Amino acid sequence: MRVGPIHYPDDARGTSISGVGDADHWDEEWQVATVKSAPQEVMNAIEQALLAAQWQKAASTSGDTLRSTWRFKGDDGAVWTASYVLTKGSDRLIGRTILQN
Repeated sequence: MRVGPIHYPDDARGTSISGVGDADHWDEEWQVATVKSAPQEVMNAIEQALLAAQWQKAASTSGDTLRSTWRFKGDDGAVWTASYVLTKGSDRLIGRTILQN
């Protein structure tokens, strides 16, 4: 299932930096500009969007780098794995999404 909009905290704004992939994988880098939101608050917003799309959470880690791994069925019926990684930069949060079939 496709993910709908991510409702970041009020002070946070996400933008895509780059993305590349094909029918079997996708790799995207993005950033979230925020004044006061903690990385975990931003990850919570991402996870809420994934739950709403009926993806299933497989694992997560915390610490300096947050990682959340999910599984979902693609439009072709194949099971995909998605990893969302979030790290704190000097003035923004840096994210990476990796999807694999």
